[in-house]
Amino acid sequence: MILGIVVTLGLFFALLTALEIGRWARRRMVDSASYDSTAADAVVFGVLGLLIAFTFNSAASRFDERRNLINDQANALRVAWTRLDLLPELDREPIRACMREWLEIVLEVLPADPDVDSPEFNEPMNRARQLQQRAWHLAMESADRQPKPQYAALVLNPIDQWMDLSATRLAMNNRGMPTTVMIALILLSLAAAVLAGFHAARHPRRSPLHMIVFAGVIAMLLYLMVDLMLPRSGLIRIKRADKAMKGLYENMIAESPATTKSSR
Repeated sequence: MILGIVVTLGLFFALLTALEIGRWARRRMVDSASYDSTAADAVVFGVLGLLIAFTFNSAASRFDERRNLINDQANALRVAWTRLDLLPELDREPIRACMREWLEIVLEVLPADPDVDSPEFNEPMNRARQLQQRAWHLAMESADRQPKPQYAALVLNPIDQWMDLSATRLAMNNRGMPTTVMIALILLSLAAAVLAGFHAARHPRRSPLHMIVFAGVIAMLLYLMVDLMLPRSGLIRIKRADKAMKGLYENMIAESPATTKSSR
């Protein structure tokens, strides 16, 4: 978060500098009074506006997708946990133990926003995938032994959905904003600032208010776009969505055999 704020402040002052460069360029032109570039300026500012709108909408959509994905994953796991009541108690508890351990790993690793290529992330995630596979095989073996074949669909479908949503959630970590897009946005913003300063030089006195507002709005928008793509480390965070997972984990612990026996 601190690095993002520092970069944003750097971009803010770079935009102010670009505005001054535009003013200086106009004053250096011999025949600047007759210079007219309305069409060219409209293209630059139009492309900048479209690119900012498209990128911001994409970042906001991905933020909402991440938040909804966590809620969907919690609901699928809750349904899978409940459907296990259809199985015998001896078959039920080993599957639920896998689910509890899986959720404990996810709540510990994912909210910490680790490096997805680091061992601190890959090792527990590999363990989580193994727990899901074990839960699936145990549930499938138990459902095959049941006299009612419809139990297999009722039990296995939510487990399959839980596993699919888990894979999708992990894949979201690799769906960030392309670096090329951000570089293009910064360069285009600086070009637009030069043109804005160029036209502002028609007036002999500069307007600090307009310069600060212009640079501040663009820098703020670019920061918000990056912040939405990093929902675990920025100002706009997704941690509230984890409450569904935490509440589910607390219910799982409360329903565990050890907790039930101790309460008696």
